[in-house]
Amino acid sequence: MIDQVLRESTGTFDHDAKFTFEITRYNGAKSDRDGYIFKDAKENKIYIMQSSAILQSSYTPKETESRNRLNALKPLKTGDTVIFEGKPHKVTINGDYSDAGSLKPI
Repeated sequence: MIDQVLRESTGTFDHDAKFTFEITRYNGAKSDRDGYIFKDAKENKIYIMQSSAILQSSYTPKETESRNRLNALKPLKTGDTVIFEGKPHKVTINGDYSDAGSLKPI
């Protein structure tokens, strides 16, 4: 079963490329994070990067729509299958790190 279709982010404000994933914190508690895909062509690796927090005094309708979409998504977990660049990949979540996980072709 395919859990989601992902694409590489084009930049910080590419809200449509973000997705959610579940991490296990140091104390064993589960927590959802949002992130994006970074493809390292030099190392031939596909990383799941954790998004940085951005605080603002107000949010655009597009940003609010993006947050609502992320909140409605089922968070990805290790072992889930996603489509990236038209091909299936397995998700591995490493933890609460900036490079929180990876995708591996299957």
